[in-house]
Amino acid sequence: MIDPGVALAALGITLLELSEAAAVGVAVYAELRNVLASFGAMVAGEALVLVPTFVAGKVIEDVPVTYSACSRLPSCCTSASGWPGARGGPC
Repeated sequence: MIDPGVALAALGITLLELSEAAAVGVAVYAELRNVLASFGAMVAGEALVLVPTFVAGKVIEDVPVTYSACSRLPSCCTSASGWPGARGGPC
């Protein structure tokens, strides 16, 4: 399950990137008075940021998660729910 803090942070950063692209589009439209150029600037700005982000996310998703330090410490035992650091589970 995803951590709510991580989900809210990702939502906030995505909203920031979308608003920055909209601001660039408005600035391009104000300068050129061309709707197609402003739309193209917004699409290019979003692609420049979001495509590498999605690619990096897929690469990070494939990295295995290991808790090698927790395997030796009794305080890092997992509970029945599987959360590291919870006490009461098998060590």
